[in-house]
Amino acid sequence: MNYKTLEGKIQYADLMKKYPQLIKSKRGRNGGTQAELYILLKIASMLDKDLVVEIYRVFIESQILIWRDVGGENFKELNEIINLLPDRIGQKNQGIYITISNIIRDKLDILDTRGYNKEEHNAFIQKTRSEYLKSLTDMIKLGFIKNYPELKQALMRL
Repeated sequence: MNYKTLEGKIQYADLMKKYPQLIKSKRGRNGGTQAELYILLKIASMLDKDLVVEIYRVFIESQILIWRDVGGENFKELNEIINLLPDRIGQKNQGIYITISNIIRDKLDILDTRGYNKEEHNAFIQKTRSEYLKSLTDMIKLGFIKNYPELKQALMRL
């Protein structure tokens, strides 16, 4: 099936109907369209050959998606271990998770986490963020950090 009109425009609605599990769209505030990488590459190749090469370079060669996912898992693990700190057991720690995330963003000069941001979508920054989170988790596990004030101090020293 051809997903381009005679004028060369891509028929996104048809693609979304054909691949609902791979392409998702949301209207309104914080809305947008997300697609699996392979579908993204296919659509990009229909638009512009140079664009598809750039997407391969950014997403595949730099392993940005791998580091983003590893960082996400490391963030979850750090949040879980924060809940086990003696001064945080039984507390609502959502604000602490956000504070830690914001401090790391400041340290890495991540300006914005909504939409496309050149700094946010840099594999080196994603890898560094992941390593910061893993280091903090390991320091808690090894007993070098015993409470939230010590965690915040360690974070500021990274």
